[in-house]
Amino acid sequence: RPSAAVLEAADALLDDRIGAIPVVDEEEHLVGILSYVDLLAYLAAEVDEPDGYRATIATGELCA
Repeated sequence: RPSAAVLEAADALLDDRIGAIPVVDEEEHLVGILSYVDLLAYLAAEVDEPDGYRATIATGELCA
């Protein structure tokens, strides 16, 4: 599944309570760093919800 790597990264960040993780290739060479901000930007781009939903998240209020 294409999103599996994203979910694994999110789990690693949350479980270890860290702000970034290394990204390595098949040979364990460092190819980058993934931060929680990168992950949030990716997830925000993937969400296809009305603007009201995002505003609700920003204010912390739950609406049905």
